Formats: sequence, C-alpha cells, structure tokens
Amino acid sequence: MESESRGRLHQFRCIFPQIVATLIASQSYLSIGLIRAWASTSVPSLNLQELHGVENEWALDQAPLGPDLISWIVSTPPLGAIVGSLISSLPLNYLGRKPSLYISGFMFLLAYGLISIGGSVESSVPLILCGRILCGVAVGISCPAAVIYISEITQPSLRGTFGCIPALMLALGVLLGYVGGSFLSWTQLSYASLAPPSVLLAGLLFLPESPVWLKKSEKHAAALKAMIWLNLRD
Repeated sequence: MESESRGRLHQFRCIFPQIVATLIASQSYLSIGLIRAWASTSVPSLNLQELHGVENEWALDQAPLGPDLISWIVSTPPLGAIVGSLISSLPLNYLGRKPSLYISGFMFLLAYGLISIGGSVESSVPLILCGRILCGVAVGISCPAAVIYISEITQPSLRGTFGCIPALMLALGVLLGYVGGSFLSWTQLSYASLAPPSVLLAGLLFLPESPVWLKKSEKHAAALKAMIWLNLRD
C-alpha cells in the first residue's frame, strides 16, 4: 500500500511540470470565455440609463446607443477572430508556439485595456470597438497556439486528458463572465478580465518552448533542455 502511494506520488511529480504548463497556456482559453460572456452583461451596463430601477452611473455619455452600433460591439470579436485565424500560422511556424502565446496575451491585455479606458473618455465607443476587434484577433491566434503547445509538451498517454483542459477553462471563463457581470459594471468586468492574460504572460516567462518546434527548427540542444524541464521521454 505504501509502495503504491509512493509510486503515485512519483508519477505526479513527473507530470507536474506538464500540468503547470498546460494550466498556464490554458489561461488564453479562460480569456476567450470571458470575451464570449462580456457582451451579455456589459452591453446593458453601458447602454441603459437605468438598471433595476436605479440610475446607471456606468452608462456611456452617448447612451442609449442605436441597435446598429450595439450589434457592432457584440459581433466584432468573431470578425477579428477570422483575421487572427488566417494569420496564426505565421507566428506559429516561424516564431514558435510560445511567442504566439505571448502575442495573443499582449493583445488580450491591450484589448481589455482599451475597453477599460473607454469608460473614462469621451470617445468611448471607438475604443470599445477597437478593443473588441483586438480580442477577436487574439482569440484567432491563441486557439491553435494553446492547443498545439499543450499537445506538444505532454506525454502521449496524457494528451487526451490534458487536451480537455482548454475547453474546461473556456467554460469556466464564460461562467465567471456571467457571474461577475451580474454584479460588476462593464468597466469593472473589463479590468477583471485583465487577470488571465496577465497570468499567461507571467507564467510563460518560466515555461520552455515546445520541444517539437525546437527539433523542427534544428535547435536540438534547446529541445533537450525543454524535454528535461517537462520530464518528457523522446
């Protein structure tokens, strides 16, 4: 019994670096979930002069916005995601999986920074639209980058299990977005949405590049170091 528990502990220690790397890379999917939920709770917060019978202090100066403008605020992330998906192969192939996640993380930060600032300036709608478009571009880049990275830094027997974590984080992001948006204003929710990309960027500082990409780029010494860090067998 004791030897069995020791064996499980040893196995956990061996895969722990892969768990950490997977959770950090999956922060991009947590951001994606927050993006999906943002419009449902934030649009009423920024557009209605009254909420629940009380004056809404977070409403834009231009509120109420027309239906055409509201539809643009809601629909710009998918448009940006198309662009991001089309260009995602360039950083993935030429820069690597980790730099691609860096790019998407910085774009998430910039996007929500623009949206958050939009609550305190007169030209708020253009900033919100720009932020929403950038969110979509970041989604298009991070979706393949995170999944490819996770599949290449985990051992084959665990790829199916670890491959489910991005979907779990996406669902968690949607849930947090709806719950948080029920009692936070649209600017407060935007500021809170800066947390996942911040964790992503900070965590990436300590993670290795994908050993698969390093081998493909003929950087064999770096690939070996990455495999040792991740406790991967060739």
